Amino acid sequence: MPSAVPKIQACETIEEVIRVAHSMLVEALKTIAALRSLGGPTSIDTVADISQWVRELKSTAASQIADRELFPNLYAALRAATRRVQAIEEWPKPR
Repeated sequence: MPSAVPKIQACETIEEVIRVAHSMLVEALKTIAALRSLGGPTSIDTVADISQWVRELKSTAASQIADRELFPNLYAALRAATRRVQAIEEWPKPR
């Protein structure tokens, strides 16, 4: 998952960001049992889904269920996804 941030930063569209974030989440859900116990959506189809997972991970960061390595990596990658979406939205649109 550490390589996820550069993948997200390379995305040129919001759809690409969502696709990369979704694939990261699916992989994380397969490997982190504690992640499946959280209330986030089981897929990422919208920017709102990314934001919901960022909130879920942030709220559990100090809890006993938080995997000390994978939770922070997923959190960092999804935060990068939200920042990338914001950057794409701020790009000047062609006239």
